[in-house]
Formats: sequence, C-alpha cells, structure tokens
Amino acid sequence: MSNDLYRDLNEQERKILLKMASAEVINREILIAQIDVARVNGLDRVGSLKFKLTQCPQYFNTNGPMITAQQEDVDTVAGFGPYINVLLFLKDGYIDELEVYKDDGSEIVSQLDPEKFTLTWGLPPSRRGP
Repeated sequence: MSNDLYRDLNEQERKILLKMASAEVINREILIAQIDVARVNGLDRVGSLKFKLTQCPQYFNTNGPMITAQQEDVDTVAGFGPYINVLLFLKDGYIDELEVYKDDGSEIVSQLDPEKFTLTWGLPPSRRGP
C-alpha cells in the first residue's frame, strides 16, 4: 500500500481504540503511545482499519487478536446475537489492524459506540474453539 493512502485517526476511531486500550491489559500505555502516532487506511465501509506506525514502542512480541469489543446491533437478541465485533490485532507487537464485522455477516445498522462495548481479551466468544 502506498503511504499516501494512510491518514490520521478521526475522533471516533480514536475513541474506539482508547476504549479498547482501557481493557485490563498490562502496559496499556504502550498501546496508547501507538494509538497516538497511528496512521490508518480504511479497509471497508464499516470501519475496519489497517495501521502504519512509526517511532513508537513495541508491545512485547505479540501476534494475533489482542482485544475484542462487542456491541449489540438493532437485531441483536441478548445472549444470542448477532453481535457487532471489533477486534484489535497486533503483529510483531504493533497495532496492525482493527477488524469490524457482524457475527452473521449481515449489514451493521447501529453506529459503533465505545460506551456500549463489552471488552474481552483475544477472540470473541463466537470465534473461539470448543
């Protein structure tokens, strides 16, 4: 990807990332430092992002989904879904991608609202193994 495709985070994206960093993760100040310098490229119309980071500290040498946020949509049945999922992925200890999708693949109707997020570590319950 060309560098000119990357832009600064907008206010809503920053709120989402800071909410996710508020999960009980150790050394969260490193994630916040990465958020502070992040440049992003939008991957889809629902809010998924690819990150480009420069001159920031590494969050250990971690790969994969680190934090998941879930939010109800207009058709969510509590405890059953489908839920909106927001996954924060790290690659080699750096924020790499924010993936946004709905459990059943249907269109997301509600706006993402970090105040409505339920935060967990790793993958959302619907993508974890038995």
